[in-house]
Amino acid sequence: MAPTQLQKRAVRAETQRKCVSQRAKPSGIRKVRKVVVKPDISKAFRELQSQYYNDLFTPTRPTVTASQDVPDTVQAPNQIPVVEAKSRPNVVNADRNDSTKGSLAQIYLELHLASVTREVPLSSQLDMYEGLDYAPSTTTGFRLSSEAVAMLDALDSAAAFHDVDVEPADYTNTAGTISNNDNAMKLSQLACIKVRTSQRYGAFATSHGWIMLSILANCATFRHCCHSLDLKAWYLLSTAIGNNATSIEIFAKVRDLDWKSALTYIARRRPSTLSLDLYELLQTSIQLKPGSPHSYVVSDKRVRPKHPTIEGREQIDINDSVYLPEHFTNAPIQKHWPYGKPHPSNPTTRTFSDGICRSCFSSSWCNCSPNNCALVTRPLVELKDYGTKGVGIRTLQRIAKDDVLGEYVGLLLPANDKSDHVYSFDFTRADAASGEEAIATICAKNYGNWTRFINHSCKASAYFSAKIIGQKHRVMIVAERDIEAFEELTVDYGMDYWRSRQCFCGEEGCCNPGEQ
Repeated sequence: MAPTQLQKRAVRAETQRKCVSQRAKPSGIRKVRKVVVKPDISKAFRELQSQYYNDLFTPTRPTVTASQDVPDTVQAPNQIPVVEAKSRPNVVNADRNDSTKGSLAQIYLELHLASVTREVPLSSQLDMYEGLDYAPSTTTGFRLSSEAVAMLDALDSAAAFHDVDVEPADYTNTAGTISNNDNAMKLSQLACIKVRTSQRYGAFATSHGWIMLSILANCATFRHCCHSLDLKAWYLLSTAIGNNATSIEIFAKVRDLDWKSALTYIARRRPSTLSLDLYELLQTSIQLKPGSPHSYVVSDKRVRPKHPTIEGREQIDINDSVYLPEHFTNAPIQKHWPYGKPHPSNPTTRTFSDGICRSCFSSSWCNCSPNNCALVTRPLVELKDYGTKGVGIRTLQRIAKDDVLGEYVGLLLPANDKSDHVYSFDFTRADAASGEEAIATICAKNYGNWTRFINHSCKASAYFSAKIIGQKHRVMIVAERDIEAFEELTVDYGMDYWRSRQCFCGEEGCCNPGEQ
């Protein structure tokens, strides 16, 4: 007998009651179709962009709680990205510090290369390109170099960020038509990165100045870091640049790097941002004359750089030692003066029996010199004020062990000359036997190069070595070990130098330590 309609309803109700009590799926209930909700790409783009704007580029100083340990050497600029205190570690990761140091050293190298290898100066390119945008020209057939375009784009991005009060939502159309696919998401992410880069350039110009941005815009490494680094890495690099701002500005200006042309060009394009302040900006910047790269002393303090002086006179840079016959005319012939060598004559001159050139390995005379041979690395260094130790040498790049760095040069005087007790160096020839007395003195008091400012250390990073290069015996500076970038370069003066002096090297086991 078939069940009635009322019996079917009773059985269904009982089945539903049991399923609910047991948390089981009711077998007699129709399945519900799952609805897949696709993400709103436009909303995701706006949220991501808002996060970049609010977290990375808020124009205030970062807040630090009392419980945090912040290194004393890190001095945050006025306008830098903000990081929440709870997310910032107390100890900076060593790998990040090494990466920051490496990026900064590469920036110095690229500034140097930009000043010596650019075929067509930027000012000449802009003169030919006046009145046109910096896209490729089809009417004149003239193109700006890729480096020039990248420089101008960096400055224009910073100026555009300051030109108007841009809200994050205004950039939503830069990714094109938003559609629900992977390509649209990639486009939106690229647009966010472009916005982030523009905001970083703008914040950098605010905190470090337009001149510093114009100088660093010459460097592909700086532009790449601004585009690709994460927040923490960019913060560390920006801080390192701020701590070395005076050094970078002096480095660029004494090498006559063209940074004004790009800044002036952008000022004409965006007069509301730069034109009113450009004249004052240029007048208040550090005014330096291009010349020797080691003609100014860098200080940690924001003071006008000065030339190195001795007894009120400016110390002159020379490339090779100076020999004047009158200094040796009345001087006695030294015990170890080379046999058969006329006196007086230049004591550094090489003869055929002395040995081969250590650069080209030629036994005959050659044109090698420390300024052009491959043996000498000629690293990037600067003169720096080290307080109680005086002016010293700071390296701007990494130096490998056994690298030949440069020649100690000066005025050649007779051996045992007593006119100077600070910059004089006893000269012995490269072929001299161990223990032989000096045959001349190299005095770098008034005439010399950067090597005369190398300070002493009881654990020195370099040493003196006599070598034959070209037509002369020369005193060279050689790396004792691997030397990191931004480390002070030091040599050992010897115990005799410190018999009546105090040493301030600060190393353990110092020969004659003085009060710091």
